[in-house]
Amino acid sequence: MASILASSAWASVTCTLICWRLVFSSLIYSRPASSKSRRPAIDTLPLEFSAHAKTRSAQRSITEIDAAYVWRHGKRVHRTGCTFFVLRRRDIPLTDLRNDAFAKLEGAVLLVENGKVITTYINKGAYRDILKKSKQGWRKAA
Repeated sequence: MASILASSAWASVTCTLICWRLVFSSLIYSRPASSKSRRPAIDTLPLEFSAHAKTRSAQRSITEIDAAYVWRHGKRVHRTGCTFFVLRRRDIPLTDLRNDAFAKLEGAVLLVENGKVITTYINKGAYRDILKKSKQGWRKAA
């Protein structure tokens, strides 16, 4: 009897997590931008994906909702003439860390240039590697 109750409790927790993922994904588009934030609300994000970014995102199982989450919560770093959005563990809100769907995004990176996503990938050591890059891009000799 105890194992039946435990399995039904586990199923209830799993169902609750899935439901919260669906609820959050619907709310993420309607959340207004705070007055302190310089970034607009998620529904007005200028996230245009290049063909390469769409291919790589599909290969790496990073959805557009995940990319918007990284853009919203990630650390912005300007290097090599591009903007990197890196989602570190400390950038994920505590309420979202309990949800595996968002915890799996730790180390996710969006490479953005001129308002267009160039590529996406997940690497937990990416922030350290990005900080080692030069601040300016390659310049042609005059």
